[in-house]
Amino acid sequence: MNNILHWLRGEFDKKAHPHYQILEYPNLSDLENKYGKVWKNEEIPARQYKTTERQLPNLENIPAIADLIQQIKLTHLKHPRVLEIGCSTGYHEEAFRQAKLHVVYEGCDYSPMFIKLARKFHPLVEFKISDATKLIYGNSRFNIVISGCCILHIIDYQQAVREAVRVSEKYVIFHRTPTIHSRKTTFAKKIGYGKEMVEIFFNENELSNLFKENHLTKASVKTHAQLDIPGLGEPVFMKNYLCVKI
Repeated sequence: MNNILHWLRGEFDKKAHPHYQILEYPNLSDLENKYGKVWKNEEIPARQYKTTERQLPNLENIPAIADLIQQIKLTHLKHPRVLEIGCSTGYHEEAFRQAKLHVVYEGCDYSPMFIKLARKFHPLVEFKISDATKLIYGNSRFNIVISGCCILHIIDYQQAVREAVRVSEKYVIFHRTPTIHSRKTTFAKKIGYGKEMVEIFFNENELSNLFKENHLTKASVKTHAQLDIPGLGEPVFMKNYLCVKI
């Protein structure tokens, strides 16, 4: 339990991300030009891995990952082909093995350095460099597509949702998605892994409408954390959405 609490503090505490600046009227083009490539920074993967490395023996018990495992089980698929978009170092593959979840896992990430580390740590798994807004995979290639805590950092998140749906045969899981209920979808700047970057807090109704526009229906919603972001004026709920294509 202490390990899990330590992970939660490392991921979500204001001490880990000491500064947020809410952007009331963001210029999305300017944000893309300034922050669109921040996750390609070669220092971020090693810094993130220092967090996940300590948690490797307990990955399947971390609330967000436990919810992810449960939602995959809810599909009742045997040996499904699974793609994780924004896979970072591929640590979810290890969590799935710990949970004895029999999936054929593949991962992709925008960052060449993340993919380099993923291949090093998981040499038997297929990893590819791919942009979430223009995936290199064919239509309906995977039984389950996991959007792995990445749309909150993607300025054109609508396109990232469309692409996740396109390459999925039936199921899409939006993992660790920050949602709010009163404000409209809100952009903020923050410091993450020592770098300034953008984070998006999604209005629940707007996100639901985006799912509907892309022919998704929500089959399961799991809330695994609640955050207080200075200046936002309402709590943020971290959720996993299991969606089905209709």
